[in-house]
Amino acid sequence: MQAKNNLLQKECMQDALMTYQQDVSTFQKNVETPSLSPMDIDFELSAIQKELDNIATDIIHFDKIDAGFVFINAIIGVLLDFCMDPANANGLAYALNNKNTKLGEWCNSIHEKIDHKNNPMDFQGGFTRDGETIIHGSGSHRDISFGGGDHRVRTYDHDIIRFWHAIKDYHDGVFRDGGYVDGQFIEVVSKVNSRGTPFEQSSWTEAFVKYCSHMFADFFSSKGLPCPGESFLSHASNRNLRILASDTYKEGLNMRTQVLQTIPFIVMDAITVGYVKLRYINDTYSKEAQNAKKHLLQLLTNALVSAINVGKVVITEQPQSINLPIIVHTIRLVASCVKDKIDYNQRVINKMSLDAIRTQLLGLQTYLVIGQEAYYETQEREKIHAIEMVLQYHLTERKNITDRLMKLVQNQEKENNVDFHEMELMTESLPIDLGNEEQLPCVMERCLVQYNRYTQLDYQNIYNNVYLK
Repeated sequence: MQAKNNLLQKECMQDALMTYQQDVSTFQKNVETPSLSPMDIDFELSAIQKELDNIATDIIHFDKIDAGFVFINAIIGVLLDFCMDPANANGLAYALNNKNTKLGEWCNSIHEKIDHKNNPMDFQGGFTRDGETIIHGSGSHRDISFGGGDHRVRTYDHDIIRFWHAIKDYHDGVFRDGGYVDGQFIEVVSKVNSRGTPFEQSSWTEAFVKYCSHMFADFFSSKGLPCPGESFLSHASNRNLRILASDTYKEGLNMRTQVLQTIPFIVMDAITVGYVKLRYINDTYSKEAQNAKKHLLQLLTNALVSAINVGKVVITEQPQSINLPIIVHTIRLVASCVKDKIDYNQRVINKMSLDAIRTQLLGLQTYLVIGQEAYYETQEREKIHAIEMVLQYHLTERKNITDRLMKLVQNQEKENNVDFHEMELMTESLPIDLGNEEQLPCVMERCLVQYNRYTQLDYQNIYNNVYLK
C-alpha cells in the first residue's frame, strides 16, 4: 500500500512538472512573436533620434559686425547704382544710350547690321481723323502717330510681354495698334508701311525667327527696347501716364538700362554670400541657419540701396533713374525671409512633436520592460517552488526507503537470514540507485539542466541551497 501511495505521489509530481513546462513553453512562444517588443521600440527610437538630429533649429543672431558689413556693402551698391543711372552723364548706361560716344556707337552698330526693314513692328506712319474714319495721313498733322525715334514705346509689338501680338503681326503682314483721339481709344490697322509698301506675310516659324532677330537688334539700338509692360502705360486711358511712359523712354529708361541696373544687387549678393561662408566656415551652424542669415543680410543691403534710389528719384525728379530690378529683388528677398521664418517655425513644431513621440515611446518601453520582468519574476518563483517539491520528494523517498531497508536488514541480521530479493525490489522503486550515493546529485543536476532552457537563473545555487541543506 505504501509503495502504491508513493507511486501515486510521484505521478502527481510529474504531472505538476509537465504542466509547468507547458506554461513556460507557451510564455516563450508569446514572447518570441509579440505585437510590440522593446526591440521594436528601440528601432523606432533610433529612427526618431536620427530625424531629430537632422532637424535644424539653430539661429545665427544679427550682431555689430553684421551691421558694419551691411553698411559697407550698401555703399558699394549705391556707387554701382549711380554708375548705371541713365541720368548720370558719366555713367555706363548714359554712354550706351548715346550713339555719339564710342560705347554707344559700338552698341548701335550691332542694331544696324541686322536687317529688319519693312516689317509691321516698325510701322512709323500716322493716322488722321476724317469724321468717324481714321485714314492714313500724309500731311504734317496726325491725330495718331507711330513714327520717330521713340516709336518703340508707342507700340504694342516692342513690349516683350506682348510677344504673341508681334509674332501674329509678322505672320499676317499687318500692323495692329491704336491711339487716343479726343480721349477715345481707336484701333488702327495697316497692311502697308508709311510709304505704301505692303508688308510681307510669313509662316509661324519665320515670324518667330524674324521677331527674335528684330528684338535682339533693337536691344542694342541707341534708344533700346521699352521696359517690359511699358505698353500698358503708353496705351493707358490717363494722358499723364502716357506722357510719363514717353518721357522716361526718351530720357534713357529702357530694357538695356534695366539689365545694367541688375549689376548692383548681383555684386552685393555675391559679396554677402562670400561674407557668410568665410565668417562661419569653422562653425557648426546648420545650412538652414546660414541661408537665413544670408537672406537677412541681402534684404537689409538691398533695402537700403532701394530706399536711396527711390529717394534720389523723388529729390531729382528724374523717374528714369528708378532702379526697378533692385526694387523687385528686394521684394523677392522679403518673401525669402518670410519663408525662412515659416520654415524655422515648422521645423521647431516638427521637432517638438517628434520629441513628444520619443518620450511616449520611452515610457512604453519602460512599461514593457517592467511588465516582462514582473512576469518572469512570478514564473521563476513558481518554478523554484516546483523544483523544491521535486527535491523534497526525492529526499523523502530516499529517507523512507532507507529506513525500511535498515529496519529490514536489522530484522534479518537478528534472524541471520537476509532477503536480498526483497531489498532489490525496494531498491528498484527508488528514483536512484542506493548503491551509489553520488547519483542523487547527478539526477538533480540533470533536472536543473532541463529547466535551464527556460530561464537564466543560477540553478547551481538553488541546488546547493535546497538539496545540500
